[in-house]
Amino acid sequence: MKRVVGVLVLSLAIFCFGAWSQELGTWELVYSDAMAMNSAFLKVSAADPDNLYAVGLDQFSATGVSYAWKSNDGGYSWTPVYQLEISGTDPCEMLKIMSFMLDGKAFDADHALIAGFGVDDNCIEQYPEPLCMFICMFQMIPKIMYTEDGGENWEQISLGDSSQLIFKTPTSVYFVDDNIGFIAGYDLLYVTYDGGHTWFPLSLPEHVKQEEAVSVNAVFALDATHIYLATGDADPEEQGKGDDAVQERINKIMFFKDPVYRMTVQNGKGTKGINGAIYYTSDSGETWDILKSSAEEGYGEVFFLDKNTGWTLAYPHFATTGEYHRIYYTTDGGKTWKKSDIPATVPGIDVFAIDWIDFIDKDVGFAVAGGQGFLSYKSVILDTTDGGKTWVSDPFTGTANYPLLHSTFIGKRHGWAVGMNLSVAKYTGINSAPIADAGKDKTVHVGDTVNLDGTKSHDPDGDLIKAYQWAQPEGPLSQLNDATSATPKFKATEKGKLVFKLIVSDGELWSGPDEVTITVKGEGGGGGGNGGPGTIGGGGCGCDY
Repeated sequence: MKRVVGVLVLSLAIFCFGAWSQELGTWELVYSDAMAMNSAFLKVSAADPDNLYAVGLDQFSATGVSYAWKSNDGGYSWTPVYQLEISGTDPCEMLKIMSFMLDGKAFDADHALIAGFGVDDNCIEQYPEPLCMFICMFQMIPKIMYTEDGGENWEQISLGDSSQLIFKTPTSVYFVDDNIGFIAGYDLLYVTYDGGHTWFPLSLPEHVKQEEAVSVNAVFALDATHIYLATGDADPEEQGKGDDAVQERINKIMFFKDPVYRMTVQNGKGTKGINGAIYYTSDSGETWDILKSSAEEGYGEVFFLDKNTGWTLAYPHFATTGEYHRIYYTTDGGKTWKKSDIPATVPGIDVFAIDWIDFIDKDVGFAVAGGQGFLSYKSVILDTTDGGKTWVSDPFTGTANYPLLHSTFIGKRHGWAVGMNLSVAKYTGINSAPIADAGKDKTVHVGDTVNLDGTKSHDPDGDLIKAYQWAQPEGPLSQLNDATSATPKFKATEKGKLVFKLIVSDGELWSGPDEVTITVKGEGGGGGGNGGPGTIGGGGCGCDY
């Protein structure tokens, strides 16, 4: 049985590609389409626990393809939001659906960015049939699409002169926050400082810039200047050096993005990972250091929690090593790397290949994979609780008949893994109680209006604070204008020490209390904070804090 991430057959004959231990939480399959046998969610990005965007490939008709989807219920249902369908039989128009979206970023329910590559529309408009088929097919350029209305409309973002971008293929998107982000790929590295509206090229390492450059398979960054690249190639041994540029590029992408393809072509011979390196810059690409390299494996991912703690996912040559994957970890910023202990087999799975790793803290991490079962491919999830030193199979493994390709997490509570057959597995972590913060103690005067501030309360799982409750257990009784607000206020009417306690809720659990003391002195403050004359709590009030 053979299956690849997505097979798109056109007239041009081009192919494109349960439960965890109680300490960690539970996985469940929440969405899949058994009829979408050659379709996949390749990447998923979550703006919040409810709003997600996914990119991938689903050929829903002979001339129609979906490339991006949206969920507004946490992954339980999905709606295509970016798709192309060609009416008629014009072969030049048919080229427009030769697009591949490989990664993306969800900013909120309405704003998202997706990235990949496709035929240059300008080329299609310039050349008539049949020239378009012979010329434009080999003018694939980056396609960066942006929506501000939840996918109703998309704007194509330019990276520059399209003639200078032919076959510069974006394969990885990473955003540090909602403003600073990176796009990387084959002979390509760009940065944005405005949330993806404008992009600027960064210098690549010399080895990556060579004519026979290896692929940049993943980009990761700690901030605007500290950037990591995972690079490596898929040896074209199986296809041969004479293959056209389109097929060569697809071979590279599928090798690093599709575990089933990797298992198929590597089984005893065939394509292998080569010429891999992990690059690091602390000056936005002015200079690059090599943190790890090997001619005998390629690197598909790099992930750092801080400047010291990081991991990389490697693909060695199976015929030589007997391994489809390796995970390495470092605790000294990449000076030294150690190989993780990964189980050779997992229950119910004959062989499996890891495609993505993710960590929510220095100890707890996740790996998603595709495995070969008795009659079908299967989902595989591994977890680690010792910083990647050892990995064990999750009980979810083998329960879904779809290989997994990518995962993403929001804090320690919410996670998703996506893969073949447009499948989505959802992770729900053990809920931790939120932490109340009642603000800093203050000294005010009789007659002042005082603002309390609980806005620094937070949830370690990344959940929103959904409820606030203030109480005053000590001091002359004061009347809060709204005891359920994050920022209630009251007027100090008499001297004394007033103690206020705050508890907060994430919708399920209440925090322990935190308290703030307001010392009220005699009249004479009279300062003006942001609430007007005699207001304490925002700006200079002329008081003794």
